[in-house]
Amino acid sequence: MPPIVGEDAKVLILGSMPGKVALQTQRYYNNKGNRFWSLLFGYFNTPITNDYEVRKDLVTKNGIALWDVLECCERGDTSADKDIMDGEPINLEDFLKEKKIKAILLKGGKAHEEFQKHFKQFSSLAIPLPSTSGGNGWWGRMNGAKAWTDSLDKLL
Repeated sequence: MPPIVGEDAKVLILGSMPGKVALQTQRYYNNKGNRFWSLLFGYFNTPITNDYEVRKDLVTKNGIALWDVLECCERGDTSADKDIMDGEPINLEDFLKEKKIKAILLKGGKAHEEFQKHFKQFSSLAIPLPSTSGGNGWWGRMNGAKAWTDSLDKLL
């Protein structure tokens, strides 16, 4: 999927690879169990909506870009990151040349793993964060929402 990015993007949020629902609908984090949109709307103190155009506007108007570390991969019948194999990375180098990104938030362990594998040269920009996936059973124990909001506070 192509990135969601506005002219003034300064923070790039990278997931690993869109899941099945996101790929079918061509909408980032469109699985109802994912906490991403509720987290972001809550952070910006804005009523949440399912309107994808409003969601994209929230991101771009606040200097955030969304994308994934992998452009394509092999994956079984699930959307689980653990099933990702043979991932091909995005063209991050050209993207970073065009934008004034000051930090890259890595959404989950697999995003961090793939980022380190393909983009070690940009490690100084990277901040690993917990996955917002509904399948992340550690979210509450890791205080996932606080990790995200603390990072956004420092960057936006």
